Parts: sequence; structure tokens; C-alpha cells
Amino acid sequence: MHPPRVHNGLIPPEALVLPPFPSKPFTDLIEDDLRRLIVDQVGEDVEIDYKVALETNCQEFARDVSAFANTKGGYLVYGMAEEGEIPTNLVAIPGFDSGRVIGQLTSWAQEHIRPRPTLRFKPVSLGGGGEVLVVEVPRSWIGPHEVRQEHRFYHRTQHGKAPMDVDQLRMAFNQERDFLQATEAFHSRRVEQWKERSTGLGDTHALFVLHFLPADGLLGRRKANLAGRVFGGHPVPSPNGLEVGFHPVWEGGVNPAFNLDGYAFQEWVGPAGEGRSCQVFRHGGVEHKFAARPEGDWKVIYPVLVDHWLDTASRHAALVMKALEVQGPVALAGSFIGANGWTWILPNRMMGNRTITEAHLRLPEVLLGSADDPPGPAVEEVSRYLWNAMGVEKSPFFKDGVFEDRG
Repeated sequence: MHPPRVHNGLIPPEALVLPPFPSKPFTDLIEDDLRRLIVDQVGEDVEIDYKVALETNCQEFARDVSAFANTKGGYLVYGMAEEGEIPTNLVAIPGFDSGRVIGQLTSWAQEHIRPRPTLRFKPVSLGGGGEVLVVEVPRSWIGPHEVRQEHRFYHRTQHGKAPMDVDQLRMAFNQERDFLQATEAFHSRRVEQWKERSTGLGDTHALFVLHFLPADGLLGRRKANLAGRVFGGHPVPSPNGLEVGFHPVWEGGVNPAFNLDGYAFQEWVGPAGEGRSCQVFRHGGVEHKFAARPEGDWKVIYPVLVDHWLDTASRHAALVMKALEVQGPVALAGSFIGANGWTWILPNRMMGNRTITEAHLRLPEVLLGSADDPPGPAVEEVSRYLWNAMGVEKSPFFKDGVFEDRG
């Protein structure tokens, strides 16, 4: 490792373990990482704030979280003494009960900040006994976040937090729009690539492409380290259900391999001729693709297979994003392409079947507030949009975000 560069007597943020922990996942943080901040005299900055004691004022905590979320994201380190904004010593938090404290801080964030921010917590044990607490506040792409009782928005500066001015608020309110525009651009580009690659699209197969796209990957500079961990022989969890208790997206060999985009699981063909494949991108996003194939001369799509695939693909994507420590909101974007002239088999025969007349069904984006949120409700919403396009109110196979095969 090269020696850290020094700027004005301090080590610049990009050279530090904190933030954004380039050398290890946040969940692996240990005492030595925090003591390095003391040794290197890493002062408080836009992305880090030291507090020797736990916060007792819910409004002050809300201001801190609002400021980090509205700026670049960062870390609150509780149990770190400081002098002149320079850390001096780790001090165990008296009577620290991690479950109670984390529950209290989470409740304060939910009650006093809107929209609800994403938080992560890491209690760190000290060799001399006791614990300290690090709270990670990711940069938000769906802000700005308001401290509700004050009707104020905060941001971080080099020396703490301050209310946002009009220009800063205007830029912050545009972030969600920028995220959705980036989602649309990425999804559209991938759909066009699949159109170009897919010989016989519309005749031999129709495709459904579903993307799970994290804001911190699309709009930030975050690139996941796909080679950093091993899950059943792969750098990311496999769709084959190798993880205990996980229902597989498919079964069988799929020739997984690295590629320029990240890591791909090639197409596997199921018993009904349906094809399934997956691409994990270096920015932490996941693409699942479903291919419907005709029965003889009859170009037919069985919606129960599509909905089942949506359910399992979303649970696999959630597993991948958790492994890659994806943060912040995630957009779900889906398209049905090459389906013109295909028949969507409705489960109630009296309703008749639907012959699709559109060559490209582009579904509205659905947002997950956090990569940690259960994907079921969002995927059910994607399914509902698709069934609406077939003239049906909603899927009969989803209920409260849970897939149910009703035969």
C-alpha cells in the first residue's frame, strides 16, 4: 500500500479506511480500523463525525442524519473522544445495549425525518471491554431529507452541519429525477442490446428483461468488488439455489463466467422451454432475463411462469445486492420485447386469452426505498403493470408481495 498523501497536516478522505471502507465491508469493521483514525489524526469532515457519548436528543440525531443523507453520506462514530475535531481515544459506551440503542435510533430516524432514510449500524467491541457504535448514513438519491418538526433540511460541511440554502435544495430535489432518468437510459440501452443480439426475436422467442438498479451505482462512482468473496464457487450468490434455504431461480449448469459488464450466468432452458439468465453488473445492479418459446406453431406465454420467475429473480437479486452491500434506493425497470402476436394465457378461460399487439411493453419504474427492503411488494407492482397491459386488474398469483401458484 502506498503511504497516504498529506494535505494541510491531515490525511485526505480518499486515503482512509473511513469512509468509504475501500479495504473491507462495513460489517467487518473492527477496533483496529477505528484506532487507525486516531493514529493518522483523521479529523471530522464532510463524511465523518465523532461523538464520545450516545445521542440523547432525537432532534440532534435527526439533524445529523439529514445532513449526511443530503450531502455525500458518512459515518457517526459514537464512543470516540476528540479535541478540536481530531479523534483522541475510543471510550466504551457505558451500559451499551446494542439492540435497544439501534432500535431507538432507527425509531428516531423514522419518526423525525422524511422521507425515511437508510441507516446501518455496526457495534464494535473493544479489547479492553465494552463497545462503541458506528452508524452509516448512505448518500440519498430520493431526498432531500427534512427534519420534520423544524421543517428544515441540513447538509454537511467540513466542520459540521448547516441548513441548506435555496440553490442546494433545488439541486437535491432534482436527484430523484436524475436517478429515474439514469435508470431509464440504462434499461433502454440494455433492451436495445438484447434486440440486436436476439436472432429470431418475436418468432422463436419473446423476452422479458428486468433490472434492479441501485442509485449509488448508477449515479455515484461505486463499483462492486466482484472478486472479493466466494459464494458456492462464484463471486456472487448463484441463482442455482446453492445457499441454504434459498429457492433456486433455476436449476442445472449455466456456464457462469466473468465478462466486461461483471459476472454472468448463461441461459438455462426449463421444462416448458422457458429460458432464464442473469447478469450481475460491477455497479451492483442485477439483470434477470426470461425467454418464452412457442409450443409448435403456437406462440404462447404462460403468466404463472412469468410471475414465478419475477418472484424468484427478485429474491435472488436481493441476495446479490445484500452480498455486495448495495445501499440506498433501488429502481426496478422491466420490458417485454418481441411479444407482438404472442398469446397471454389467462387463468380464467371465460375471460378469453389476450393476443399481444405491442412489440415492446415498457413498464413504469418501481422504487425500493432500500436494497434491504423486501422486494416482494415492488415486484408484485411490476407484475400488476404487466397484467394491466393484458386487461386484467392484477395477477392472481401474488398476494401481499408473496407469490402463490394457484394452479
